[in-house]
Formats: sequence, C-alpha cells, structure tokens
Amino acid sequence: MKLLKGKHKWLFIILLVLMHLITFAIIAIVAKGSKKAPESTAETQAASAVLTETAQKPETSAVLTETAQMTETSVAPETEPTLPDETLPTLPPEAALLSGTYLIATKDTGGPVVRIPILEIDAENASFRLYTLSDRESDKGHGRIGYADGLYTLFFDGSERTTEFSAEGRILTFLSKLYFGIAAYTYMDEQGNFLPFTAELFDLPPVQESTAHEICELTLDSGVYAVDISPLGIENVSSAPKDLRLYIDAAENTFLLYEKADPSEIKNSGFVVPAENGGFELVFDKTGFVTPFEWKDGVISFTNFLYYGSSYLKNENYEFVPHTAVLTEEEAPAGGA
Repeated sequence: MKLLKGKHKWLFIILLVLMHLITFAIIAIVAKGSKKAPESTAETQAASAVLTETAQKPETSAVLTETAQMTETSVAPETEPTLPDETLPTLPPEAALLSGTYLIATKDTGGPVVRIPILEIDAENASFRLYTLSDRESDKGHGRIGYADGLYTLFFDGSERTTEFSAEGRILTFLSKLYFGIAAYTYMDEQGNFLPFTAELFDLPPVQESTAHEICELTLDSGVYAVDISPLGIENVSSAPKDLRLYIDAAENTFLLYEKADPSEIKNSGFVVPAENGGFELVFDKTGFVTPFEWKDGVISFTNFLYYGSSYLKNENYEFVPHTAVLTEEEAPAGGA
C-alpha cells in the first residue's frame, strides 16, 4: 500500500514537470509572436508610404490631365461627310443630270427676291458651286454630287451639310433646305411642312461691265407699257406675272418692272440704251442682263428673253417666243416719275 502511494507520487511529479514544460513552451511561443508584431507594423507602414508616394507623383496627375483634354477636344472637329468615290470622275450612267447654270426660283415658293442665287453644276466631274448672279466670283458653297435611288445629293466641302434634290430635264426640285453661304433657302407652309422649290437650267447672258451710263436722247415714248405674255401660253402658270408693267423714263433712260396690282414692289430695274442695230436694250441692275427690243408707234417688240424677278419669261418648253408691250395711259409708279 505504501509502495503504491510512492508510485503515485512519482507520477504526480512527472505530470507536474510536463505541465510546467508545456506552460513554458506556450509562453515562449507567445513571446516570440509579440516580438514580430512591431516588425510587421513597420513593413505595413513602409508599404503604405510607397503607395502614397506613387499616388502623389506629378507624372500620374499630368497623364490624367492630358487624357481629359484629349477627350474634350476630340469632339470639336467636324466629321467629314461620306462623299462620292473620288476615283469616279462622273456620275453613274443611270444619272441624267445636265451640266450648266441653274437659276434658283425663289418667287415660286413665296420667298422675297433679295438676290439671285445660281447653282452651277458640272455633271461630268460630279461637282457644283453656288454663287450670286451679281457677283459670279463669289463662293456660297461648293462640293461634290452623289447619286442613289434616283435622287441626287449635294455634299458641301468642309462641313456635314447636304442638300437632296431630284432632276427632270432642265428642272431641279430641292427636297431639303439649300445651304447658301451662311444662310439657307427653306420654305414651309402654315403647318410647318417643308415646301419643295425648283431651279431651272438657263444660259447666263454676258455681264454688262458697268451699269453706269450717259444720258442720251431716246427716240421712244416714256410711259407705262402693258406686257402681253399671251403668246407664251403661260397665263395659267402660278409663277407667271399677273398684268406685268414696264415703265420707261426716256428722259432719264431708266425703267422699272412691276405688276399692276402692286406698283410698289419693283421686280427689276435698270436703264435703257440705244442698240447698234437701231433698236434698244434694257440693261438690268445688279445682274447686267440685257433684253433687246424694238419700238414703233407706242409698241415694244421684245427680241429676246425679258427677265422678271429671279426668272425670265419663256414658254413651257423654255424657249423664247416674241411678244410685245403696248403703251397705256396709266400713271407712273411712285418713284418712277
């Protein structure tokens, strides 16, 4: 019994020693871990410092600023429109566009005639130019002409502007606004719907170098002449003049064109000069157009086109037809006497 108690005593001592060893081992491990903590904190602080320094570098900020400026300016330049193939010198064979100068009809659409716009088309090279008749060297827009599905498009150089139109013989019909310099021709009805308008092919007359003239004696009578357009067969055409009047002041060598219903709206003006063949000529202001005529016993006989507003008088086949103007007893319009 005493021996058993002795064995228990030794077992107890061995267990106690083991418990102390385990305790010391745990304390050592904990102490070792606590010593490495400051080192880890220092590494973390160093890494944080590196990140902060990198984020604050001027080079990074400069790159971001430059990128922002590029994004802002990249939308500023206009995108070039899709133009006809530059390698094609002509429009496709199915296109039937005629080359020449087209007089843009502003009167037919109700627009005021403040200038006479001209569209010059070179169908062979698929190009165009816009200018005013009073200044044929002016450039109110130019570019190339495209064609697709029976319609033509004016592509204006240097911009995204386009104008669509159709062509039938000598007549162009604009189906969208026509840009003209910094302005544009566009016409709307009362409901705000676009109204197509036209341009007509015609031969530009020679330009009168100067509208200045010396007063000379004219062997014709002054007064108001009633222009007869019945030989042209256009009395029922909406754009034809109604009761057109030509006032001539033989003493001042001047003339005015207007409609009887509104003498204050002058369609054209200019001066009258004697012609080399013994007849006379109306020389139109601003355009330099010339209309020759003969006079006898109060009757004027026109021998070429009479220009009216932004157009000229012709039959439905765009041909000149001789017609006359007869002296009346009507009073001269205000400012004409």
